[in-house]
Order: sequence, then C-alpha cells, then structure tokens
Amino acid sequence: MIRSDIKNIDEIVDDLESNEFVVETLHLIAFYPESLCEIFVKDVKDIYILRNVLKQCYFNDFLLQYLTTLIIDAVENSIRFRQAEVLKVVKFIMRTRNGQEISQDLMQNLFQIYSHYILSSIENENNAVNTLLKDVDLGEERAKWLVRNCEKSSFVLNRVLRYPVKSASIQNWCKSTLASGKHVDRASEIASHLIPDFDIVNAFLSEEQVLWAIFYSPHSLENKIDWTIERAKKGLEDSLLELARRYRSPEIVRAVVTLATSSGSNQ
Repeated sequence: MIRSDIKNIDEIVDDLESNEFVVETLHLIAFYPESLCEIFVKDVKDIYILRNVLKQCYFNDFLLQYLTTLIIDAVENSIRFRQAEVLKVVKFIMRTRNGQEISQDLMQNLFQIYSHYILSSIENENNAVNTLLKDVDLGEERAKWLVRNCEKSSFVLNRVLRYPVKSASIQNWCKSTLASGKHVDRASEIASHLIPDFDIVNAFLSEEQVLWAIFYSPHSLENKIDWTIERAKKGLEDSLLELARRYRSPEIVRAVVTLATSSGSNQ
C-alpha cells in the first residue's frame, strides 16, 4: 500500500526552497535528479561534499551530463578541487549503466574528461577515469584519438583492445601491430578486431590464441560459439572447456567430448 503521508516531488522541492528538509532528503537525488541537482549540487565542491550520496545513484543521462559539465567547467576555469574523489563519483554511477544508451552530449563530456585525465602523471586520476569509456562506441574520430595515444598509457591501450565495435582505425592499428611483433603478450586481444578475417589471424597466432581472439572479438555470442566449435581439435581441450564455461555453452563441451571419444575409438 502506498503511504498517503509521503510527499510528491513538487512538495519536496517547495520544502527545500523554504529550508524545511532533513538530510535524508539528499538521497532523493538518485530518483529525481532533474528536480534536485540544481538545488543541492551547484559546483564541484558540492559533488565532493555529497560524494557518498551521489555514488549510490544509478545511471541517469541527465545526472551524468550535469555532473560532468560541472567538472569540465571547473577544469577549464582552473578551479581547485579534490579531482580524484570527484571523478570517482562519475565512475561509480557509470558502473550501473548496464548497456543503456548514452547521449552524444554525455559521450562528449565523458570523452573530454577521459582524454584530459587519462594521460595524467597522477595515478589516482588515471584510476578514476580509466573505465569511463568502457563498452562505449565513441565514433571513428574519438577512436582515432585512442589509437594515437595507446602507446602512452596502458589504460588507453586497454580501451583500444576492448573497444566494443568495429573501427577502421583500430583494425588498421591491429594489423600493423601484429606484423611488427609488438605487444605479443596481448596478441589474441589485438587479433580479436580482425575476426573473422582468419587468413590474417592464422598467420600470426597459434590455434589456441585464435580461440581466445574469437572470445575477445566484438561479435555475437552465437558466432563466437560456432567459430570455436569449428576450430575444436585435440590438444586444445583445456582452453575449449574454459571457453565453454565462459560462454555457458554445452555445445562446446559436446565438441570436446566428441574429440575424446573419436580419439579413443582410433586407438
């Protein structure tokens, strides 16, 4: 049953404007950011003061646009503030995104903050922004920035290697990087952006590395499972079973069982 004594948001705002509120009201920012942000959060200092409340908010495009705009304004005007702690607020809220779409305005704000801080010499600032662009399709121009700067920071390199969609700039970088022999410890991730061009991938990777390149590739689960089963062979059982667990695919397990039984029958 809905309690009749709970005020609606308009009544709450009226109370706030007349200074009749209790501190617990701050938690309503998570539910009514459009109505309450401008009342409670007027600058980056307020973000810092209310950081524990704001970190509990779920992804909301308006809320994040509002907070990131305050941060950008502070940076551009050389206003001093607890930068790492304030940036962590955005990081915590972005963790709750769960694939929700991001507006172009918010994407631009996030990218502007990321590109400003990720190459900083201050580790806390790097850590605060390193996942802001995780699983975000930035568009080709911003992807080019990642490619240009990926050798300057392991964080940027990670964003290139785990980029969620196809990008011509990233694919070109991956081809040249494989050919040069750089980052050999991450060859499967690099090659993942070239899947399903298996002629190129097979030229540089072992059969086991190809399986993991498929895993990291930005393709559908169905395609990944099909390509993995096509390449199932004796000697790759450990990786195949681990991939079956990660894909939650009984089909790959059956392929491994088939390998074992066919091998036994040939003895």
